[in-house]
Amino acid sequence: MKRVMVTGMAAWSSLGRTLAEYAKGLREGASGCRPVTRLDVSSPAYRTRNAAQLANEEYLEVRVDETRIADLSISVAVEALCDAALSANSIDPQRLGVALGTSHGGNIAFMKLVRGRLGLASGRIDHRLLLSNSSTIVGQIAHQLGACGPTATISTACASGTNSIGRAADWIRTGRADVMLAGGADLFTELSFSGFNILGAMTRDVCRPLDRDRDGMMLGDAAAMLVLESEEHARKRGARIWAIIAGHAIANDAFHATGPEPEANGIARVMKDALANANLTINDIDYINLHGTGTPANDSIELRGIERVFAARAKQILMSSTKSQLGHTLGAAGSVEIVATILGMSGGWAPPSINLRAPIDGFEDWSFVRDRAKPANIRAAISNSFGFAGHLACIVIQNAHNTINGAAR
Repeated sequence: MKRVMVTGMAAWSSLGRTLAEYAKGLREGASGCRPVTRLDVSSPAYRTRNAAQLANEEYLEVRVDETRIADLSISVAVEALCDAALSANSIDPQRLGVALGTSHGGNIAFMKLVRGRLGLASGRIDHRLLLSNSSTIVGQIAHQLGACGPTATISTACASGTNSIGRAADWIRTGRADVMLAGGADLFTELSFSGFNILGAMTRDVCRPLDRDRDGMMLGDAAAMLVLESEEHARKRGARIWAIIAGHAIANDAFHATGPEPEANGIARVMKDALANANLTINDIDYINLHGTGTPANDSIELRGIERVFAARAKQILMSSTKSQLGHTLGAAGSVEIVATILGMSGGWAPPSINLRAPIDGFEDWSFVRDRAKPANIRAAISNSFGFAGHLACIVIQNAHNTINGAAR
């Protein structure tokens, strides 16, 4: 099996337009939370009027009519290739692929078109709706880049971004591609904002994952893309290597449409499977980027799952939830959090959780990173993503400049 290297990254979120801005915001414990301007959320029915809206949204270049999610995805994909010192025409197009995770995809275009068609004859159909749905976004990226290799749209709720990276890594390992662009993108819409509000899942104040007084999630916007390459391809061209995608696993709770399985059986299993796939043990993991939404059920159940896998070592592992800063970016969450993990790993720090004052009862002595980044030598890390309908995903990332068990990475 071929090893998979991360040679390029890009992210656009509420913390900034560039990778450098993102890293700075993470280190300093900045918050992307701000009043929503994209939607009318003035109704008293809304629990909150805040979200982590995309920074510098006005600079989003329009390449594709009607769907801003495709424009955002294309912009970040191009920047990731630039970070990898690659251009699309320098790669065999049949060996270049794209995997994109998205949860709500083209909902912005959908809501715009529905609103524009209300009151019109039912027989009138706008062809742009067909070009703005989730399944076509990855094709728009491939078209812009001239990527003729394997492509896939992954829509496994909030595990989408992580699963897209796992799928892309599999295609490189099995020789189906030399280079893959993989990540996730989502922008919150009326549909997602009102839907999570109706579920009672939104915070009334600020998002405080891992805190005993947490009361819900905050929605956010983001897109993040990684350039994955086979080790042979990367070494041959002398690429800078950010990190290594060592292993991943997917599973399903098969329990409930929206709620996590209370015994954390699936959560524990997906982490064990990811470690086995990476050929690593619990003693190799120095940091975990938690799914950590800030909802009462999710956070405590995830920690119980980690305790089952790591036993007494769980207390020693640095952990945080970057959703405290970025909000829950849905299908982009896994990818933007993996980028955060790699930025910290390569820079010698662990990203923080902000708004954490009193940890969940029973976990007070765990090593949560609070408020600002903490200096850390992270040899290997786990990033967890769990979504509605029981979707579970876990990726193991290794530091490109350290060794585990004497093996150079």
